[in-house]
Amino acid sequence: MDPYRVFFPLGLAFAIGGSLLWIVSYYGSLAVWPSVLHVDWMMSGFMVAYVLGFQMTAIPRLTGTPTASSFEILLPALPLTIGGLVSLTFPEIRPVLLAGCFALCTIVPFALKRFKHRKHPVPSSFVFLAVGIGAGISGSAILFTGVFNEFSYSSPNIGAFLLYRMMVPAIVLGIGSQLIPYLFGTQTTLIPENATSA
Repeated sequence: MDPYRVFFPLGLAFAIGGSLLWIVSYYGSLAVWPSVLHVDWMMSGFMVAYVLGFQMTAIPRLTGTPTASSFEILLPALPLTIGGLVSLTFPEIRPVLLAGCFALCTIVPFALKRFKHRKHPVPSSFVFLAVGIGAGISGSAILFTGVFNEFSYSSPNIGAFLLYRMMVPAIVLGIGSQLIPYLFGTQTTLIPENATSA
């Protein structure tokens, strides 16, 4: 099974749930103000699920290596799902943030294994994938441990910057620089001939 078939619906569930939090809160059905829970569901649930679904599907195809195994898909999907359910009862411990951090960590051995056994050269722009995943993991860990300030829009911190503002743009740069020329027909394959072979 392609990973996106698991992670895209999971991400969609987080997006819908994260949006519905405000409606439920408006009618007084939530005991807490949902701002932090909303951010966790949207960034560590929705965005992380889509990042995983896209990368775990694209990396094997771009490297000519085997697709993700059921174990490699379930390893990040189950903690994200459980984190989402636990956060309904214990939002203050930020279980989705922790699950998102763990899920991003699982992409590292997955990608390294495929890059090691690749049959196609790896484009140099893929360094941005590593930067994006590293930013997501670091930002999640900093926010979860509370090393700096707790989350607030008035006092942004390094963890929020890394997770909320750096992760996705870096990943888009890494993949988009290959995908956009392909989609516009200026490049005939996703892997250009001048890509790095080592």
